[in-house]
Amino acid sequence: MYATHFSMPYRQLEGFTRALHRLVSRLPKIDYSWTGRLRLDLSPYESLSGYYGPVAIAVDL
Repeated sequence: MYATHFSMPYRQLEGFTRALHRLVSRLPKIDYSWTGRLRLDLSPYESLSGYYGPVAIAVDL
């Protein structure tokens, strides 16, 4: 979402928002993991509709 507007990789966007926060303290500081979670869209129920076998879910943090 934010990376699209500013055309920057996430790490650069993080530094940009921290610097911007120093100038305008009302703006939120974001970090790389926050932007990643913001863009994450999981809809397993739609993907698995009609499937009746076992399901394995792996989470990597």
